Amino acid sequence: MNKVKKANHGRMAELSTGEKVIKVVLILIKVSVVAFILMLFGVVILAIAAAVGIMNAITGGVNDQINRSWNYHHRPRNW
Repeated sequence: MNKVKKANHGRMAELSTGEKVIKVVLILIKVSVVAFILMLFGVVILAIAAAVGIMNAITGGVNDQINRSWNYHHRPRNW
């Protein structure tokens, strides 16, 4: 029986064309996975920021309306 050759982990110059392609593809997959995870974190952070901004706008508008109503009903009467 033929012995199975060990994987060639040498420098790129020592690798065959197929091994070079596989090595480059594996590196690209690792980089893309890391980039995808970072993008997910970015999306989550942006979603939280948008939700906080919307809530601030709603509560700010309600508070402004309450203050306007209070000021109207407690305005000085000159009679």
